[in-house]
Amino acid sequence: MGYKEDIEEYAICFIVEHEEQIKKGIINNLDFEDLNEKEYNYLGDLLREREFYFSLDDAVVVIDECEELEEDKGLWEGQQPEEALIIKAIYSAQNDLIVKTDEIYNTLKEGYVNAIEKLENDKGEKINLNDKNKGEVINNIFKRWEGEREVIPLKNGSIEEKEAIEEWLRENKTVGIFGGYPLGSCYIDSRCGSGYDNNSQLANYLDLDRHTVKLIPHLKGKYTNEVEEYYKKKFSKYLKEVV
Repeated sequence: MGYKEDIEEYAICFIVEHEEQIKKGIINNLDFEDLNEKEYNYLGDLLREREFYFSLDDAVVVIDECEELEEDKGLWEGQQPEEALIIKAIYSAQNDLIVKTDEIYNTLKEGYVNAIEKLENDKGEKINLNDKNKGEVINNIFKRWEGEREVIPLKNGSIEEKEAIEEWLRENKTVGIFGGYPLGSCYIDSRCGSGYDNNSQLANYLDLDRHTVKLIPHLKGKYTNEVEEYYKKKFSKYLKEVV
């Protein structure tokens, strides 16, 4: 995936992770920026805290492709040129993530408003839905949105995420040097003389690696030891099952 695809996946992951607060905000007809309150778990601050780690080469790509370039020079004032570029890229990526998340939120909100209007048009009068009815409407909007995507990221800390990490770690240990690539980054170098035709195990791992990063995009670019560390911290009660 490229930079813009990564940003979209991170935004989707955030929406899924905080689905209940997002639904509540939409039902209450709030803008995304209004969710930065205690009642909504300060979602704006949580989103801004999303960490990005860029190499110098990554930073160059981000600066070139980002849509919300950070211009506050005070954020990197006094840094060496290379470090300044990386810091600028990090803040620019955070800006893009906020804009993309807001865009998805507004799409879901528009779907909810349109669904309510359709119900009123069908009945020929304004209706007052109770909390249960509103919940059913917003749940249907989310189901439709999720159905439009090939893969929906898993919620952090869910059993599904645990199982996806375990499968990736197991298979990662079976592919030799190819297991040294970060999550979502494995590829076959033609110079190695490997390919799908003569190494089905590696081919299966490549497919798994590409699929897993879509399920848990917040771990994209993490090396095996970093994924294992995340697993141990997030799923400590399951440590006996660590692969």
